[in-house]
Amino acid sequence: MKLKVLFTFLAVAIMTMATLPLKAQQKEAYVVVSNNGTMITFYYDLQKANREGAVYQIEGTSPAWIGTLTKPNTQIVTAEFDKSFQEYRPKRTWRWFFNCSALKEIKGMENLNTSETTEMVGMFSGCKALTSLNLSKFDTSMADNINNMFMECEALTSLDLSNFNTEKVTSMSYLFAGCKALESLNLSSFNTKNVRTMGDMFAGCANMTKIDVTFLNTESVSDMKGMFSGCSKLTSIDLSKFNTERVSRMNAMFKGCKSLTAIDLSTFKTTYVRNMDEMFFDCQNLTTLDLTKFDTRKTTSFDDMFGQCKELNTIYCNDKWNCPDPNNKMFDGCEKLKGAVAYNKNSTGGVMANPETGYFTRKTSDGIASQTTSHIATIKAIYSASGQKLNELQRGLNIVRMN
Repeated sequence: MKLKVLFTFLAVAIMTMATLPLKAQQKEAYVVVSNNGTMITFYYDLQKANREGAVYQIEGTSPAWIGTLTKPNTQIVTAEFDKSFQEYRPKRTWRWFFNCSALKEIKGMENLNTSETTEMVGMFSGCKALTSLNLSKFDTSMADNINNMFMECEALTSLDLSNFNTEKVTSMSYLFAGCKALESLNLSSFNTKNVRTMGDMFAGCANMTKIDVTFLNTESVSDMKGMFSGCSKLTSIDLSKFNTERVSRMNAMFKGCKSLTAIDLSTFKTTYVRNMDEMFFDCQNLTTLDLTKFDTRKTTSFDDMFGQCKELNTIYCNDKWNCPDPNNKMFDGCEKLKGAVAYNKNSTGGVMANPETGYFTRKTSDGIASQTTSHIATIKAIYSASGQKLNELQRGLNIVRMN
C-alpha cells in the first residue's frame, strides 16, 4: 500500500515538473526600444529575455515607451511590427504611438491583427512627423472607441481608411482634429449609426476645402461640439443628410470656418440643443444664414454665437429667441448685419435675437423676406415728359416721384 502511494506521489510530481517548462515558455507580447532610442519593435515570441535594448510589456499596462501630455518622445523615428506579432490579438491599442512626435515610418502594419481590438483611443495622436498611413487592411470590426486616434498628426497628407468598419463605434470625438495638412478624406466605408459623440471630429483640419460627410449616419449623435471648427479653407459642406434630432451640443460647430460663404441648415432639428455658444463665430465670409427651422426653446447658452461674422448681412428667422443672458455678445462684430434694425455696436446681446426690433429678418412661407414694419410707397407728384406737373397719371410717358 505504501509503495502504491509512493508511486502515485512520484507520478504527480513528474507531471507537475513537466508542466513548468510549458508555462515558462508561453509567448509574450512586448516592445523593444533600440539602444539609441530611435526604433521600437513589437514582438510576440519567447525571445524577450534575449533582446537588446529597453523592453516593455504590452498587456495590461499604460504604454511606457511613448511620450506624455507634457513631454513628447522626440527620439523614436521608426516603428515596426515583427512577423511574430501576427499571432497576437491585442484587446486595445490605446496610445501605442501617442506623442511620438518624431515618428516618420511604421513598418509591418500587415503583422498587426486588430480583429479583437475594442479600444484604439489616441493610437497615433501627436505623431507630428508622420506623412502617410495606410490602414486599408485594419480590422476595426470590434472597435467601439476611436477618439483622438489621429489627433494632431500635423504632417499627415495621406490617410487610407477605405475599409474601416465602424459599425460598433460609439465615440469618434477629435478623430481627425489638428490634421492640418490633410486635404481630403474618404469616409465612404464609415458606418456611424451607433456613434453618439462627434465633437471636434474635424477640428483644425485647416487644409481641407471640402469634407464629404454625406456618408455619416448621425441619428444617434448627441454631441457635435466644434465638429468643423478651424476648418478655415472649407468652402462648402453638404449637411443635407445630417440627422440632428438628438443633438444637445452645437457650440463652436462652425467656428473659424473663414471661407464658408453659406451653410444650408434647412434639415437641422435643434429641439434638444442646449448650447450654441460660438456656433458661427469668426465665419468671416458668411453672408446669409437661414435659421427659420431652428427651435431654440431649450437652448440656454448663445454666447458669441454670430461673433465676428463681419460679412453677415442677413439672418432669416421668424421667431424671437429667449436668451437668458441679454449681454452675451451674440452679434459682436457683425458690422454689416441688418434685420428689423441695422447693426449697432452698442447692442450686440441676445435681446436683439428677434425679427421685430432686432437683427433677424422674417421669411414668409413662399421664401420671400419681409420686414416687420412695411412702408407702402405712395405717389407724391406726377410730371409729363416735358416736366409739366400733372394732377393724375396720363396715357403715355409719366415721370413719378414717390415718397
